[in-house]
Amino acid sequence: MQGLNPIEPHIQKPTDCIAYLALRFPATYAQIASALLQISERVPEWRPQSVLELGCGPGTGILAAKSVWPGLASATGLDQEQLFLSLAEEILYGSQMALDATWVKSTVLKWVQSEEKTTYDLIIVGNVLNELPQEERDILIQKISSRSGGIVVFIEPGTNVGNTLIAEVAGMVSGVQHLIAPYIDNTLVENGDFWIHFSQRFQRPEFQRRIRQAMRESPLMASDWEDAKYCYVAWGNVPGQKTIWGQCVGHVEKQKGFLTIPVLTKEGVIHPRVLKRNKADYNYAKNIRWGELLESPITTS
Repeated sequence: MQGLNPIEPHIQKPTDCIAYLALRFPATYAQIASALLQISERVPEWRPQSVLELGCGPGTGILAAKSVWPGLASATGLDQEQLFLSLAEEILYGSQMALDATWVKSTVLKWVQSEEKTTYDLIIVGNVLNELPQEERDILIQKISSRSGGIVVFIEPGTNVGNTLIAEVAGMVSGVQHLIAPYIDNTLVENGDFWIHFSQRFQRPEFQRRIRQAMRESPLMASDWEDAKYCYVAWGNVPGQKTIWGQCVGHVEKQKGFLTIPVLTKEGVIHPRVLKRNKADYNYAKNIRWGELLESPITTS
């Protein structure tokens, strides 16, 4: 959660933080953790020691990063809302995670234009771009790589706006930085009308389910399971990147006598067709999950 125009803060009282934790935190955590898990699959030997989260809110990305890379030793969270930073500190303390954390009250624009030269192994920018005007987005994207000693990842909701923003970031850094994910073999592809996005299912506890139910018009109880959709792009120079052919970027679609799978390759998004009569290939293909990395081409004949 990052409001970068200080004229009207998003968080003005402690109950605003509680509302965020109850409604937005679980989905945001699911988005960031899922994206980071995908990155860890791409670079399985990489072990970051430090993480910076811009627009950290209650430290959502930092907590997700620690769960993916337990060896993380230090973290810096930056947000313009002091209430969020205080909450982040309290949550991290209560978690008893072995993590040396620093909390910085600042806007992203002020930070990125400062003379600070500290670099970080992992930089997370989650759900921030959609709250910035174009000029500030451009400055952030242009300058952020100079603060990275490893990987930078931008994450946005899996919506039309989020997809457009992430495609814009990828286009700006392509050719200058090494694309790690979700693109294949450092090759930027134009996705056209196809959203390159992903989905992470998560389960809400009962009290959050009841809060969501109170906001619904339907009398039917809200499901405790939800799907958090997101788009992301990651870049950097780290050793040991895994060689893959493609990544599934949507649900397997079953038709009469065959199925198709949307796959992102370095040539673009393709839709291999697997015939049902080829039982072994069909049984394999029907179980491919959204987001799964594919080391070799799918057999279609």
